[in-house]
Amino acid sequence: MTQDFPALPQDTDSDGNPRLTGVEIEFSGLEAADVARLAVETLGGSSEHVDDHAWKVTDTKIGKLDIYLDTALRYAESSPLKRLGLDLGKEVIPVEIVSEPLDLHGNRRLRAVHLLGRPGDVASFRHGDEGSQKVAVQARGHPLYHKIS
Repeated sequence: MTQDFPALPQDTDSDGNPRLTGVEIEFSGLEAADVARLAVETLGGSSEHVDDHAWKVTDTKIGKLDIYLDTALRYAESSPLKRLGLDLGKEVIPVEIVSEPLDLHGNRRLRAVHLLGRPGDVASFRHGDEGSQKVAVQARGHPLYHKIS
């Protein structure tokens, strides 16, 4: 059973526009390239490999997504040493999906991509996720950044 996002206490900002929420989803068990592919399959658009273990998905139904290994090493200039570090670390470094600010409908669509990557979920096994028993660290996170006014 999937929980829906609860309604915001005030769904518009001080100018009467829909309140938007920036979203970061962090998880392990899939590689960034696979998550980018799933995002395109689920939300449309196209993906581009922009750096070592980093992808940009554009023109989706909810805008642009950045998908990468969530480590400070991702900011380093590409080099054989950086690639080696990320290749070795990808087993324990979670993947992060970062969206542009979304309305409630966009958050629901982004959640569909996240659910595809959940170990134990039938869809995630279909897409190659090994499940929590084969992942060294099982990371989960879903920070939400709401516009205050």
